[in-house]
Amino acid sequence: MSDVALLIVFFLVIANYYFIYYFFFGEKLKCYPVSIICGIFMELLYILTGRRYEDLYWIGLYLAPLLILAIIQLCSKAWKPIKILVIFFAETCLSEITSGIIELFTLGIGIKITYLQRALWVFILLALLWVILILLKKHLSNPQKDKMRHLLQRNILVSVIIMAMIIMFTVAGLNLAKNYIENPRFQMLVIGLTSLSYGCVGLLGFFTYYMYTTNQKVETMMEKQIHMKDMQKKYYDTLLERENDTRKFRHDMSNHLICLENLAREDNLEALRKYLGQMREQMQEIQKKSYSVGNDILNILTNHYVSLLDDNTRVTVSGFIHTGTDEMKLCTIYANLLQNAVEELEQCEGECFLEITFRQGKEFFQIEIRNSLSEQHQKDWSSQYLRTRKKDQRNHGIGIVNVKKTVEELGGIVTFNRLGDSFQASVSLRA
Repeated sequence: MSDVALLIVFFLVIANYYFIYYFFFGEKLKCYPVSIICGIFMELLYILTGRRYEDLYWIGLYLAPLLILAIIQLCSKAWKPIKILVIFFAETCLSEITSGIIELFTLGIGIKITYLQRALWVFILLALLWVILILLKKHLSNPQKDKMRHLLQRNILVSVIIMAMIIMFTVAGLNLAKNYIENPRFQMLVIGLTSLSYGCVGLLGFFTYYMYTTNQKVETMMEKQIHMKDMQKKYYDTLLERENDTRKFRHDMSNHLICLENLAREDNLEALRKYLGQMREQMQEIQKKSYSVGNDILNILTNHYVSLLDDNTRVTVSGFIHTGTDEMKLCTIYANLLQNAVEELEQCEGECFLEITFRQGKEFFQIEIRNSLSEQHQKDWSSQYLRTRKKDQRNHGIGIVNVKKTVEELGGIVTFNRLGDSFQASVSLRA
């Protein structure tokens, strides 16, 4: 009976490795005959040797599945050792945790079970756990998966700190236990393991923090890219609309010229002046639909933020620049400055203005943004203006700081000034 149980445990371990591989990497491993043949071969070898090498059998029970997975990967030309290590790490940790829980439970209620019985329970429970996790992964919607992923990412640093503390307490307990065992070799072993463990915990904390901060930066960059793509789409839609309006205007130009010619022939100067004014307004409306300043990133940002302004805001965009400056850094600088200007203009009542000027030099270029100040800030002007007035200061109070930091990284200069009832931000960067 025990031989059958051992074979069942072996196949349960194989199944767990397959489940883990599918859960982490989304790949189905087949070649089931290899697993079956390997399991039967190990069992026969164990029986033929008179069951004298039970310890070796248990070692093989853990290592054989890894060998099988490696063979399958080699056959499919997808050999990636890191995947095997991930699977082995996950299975070993979970099996040891489950085994400890079962042992504590059975000791608590006064039941004694053999190592084989405990192994059966461990791998049955783990198989059920992985099946449940795989089903959840399949049936959860993408928003739910994103929500869970963000939840894990926000708490990963705290989780690692808690785990590191548990490991440190465990190592401290082992270090304390050596004082009660008078065996010099054991004590030396404990001292060596303790030092090594504390070193590993320190490295784990360092790498975790590094990965956490790197992940935060990547997320920020991804959000910026998604936002830029959205603005880019709107920009291209605006260009298409402008092109259609321009085509219509060109199509009607011959009719406009006929009308102008007749008005000039009749010496009707007032009507001629009025007609020309209407044509100019129409041309200005077409021009307002899209601004082009010589750089795609600046074009997209300008058109996006200007489109958010009300009709009572007079917008003037002038100048062209050509630069090889890092696009992400240029985006950080210009987007924050322009966003601040638009937010201030939204608080203005009555007519207000936004002037954006680009100047190109041989070695440097300059971006100057000037906007009206709201009545509140005209009366109460201070350095607090450069800070956020939003409630969510944690996410919005870093705009100007990011601008200054990025400009410094690029070796440029940024200045902020109040000019009468307006505010001016000026940035000079290397072309």
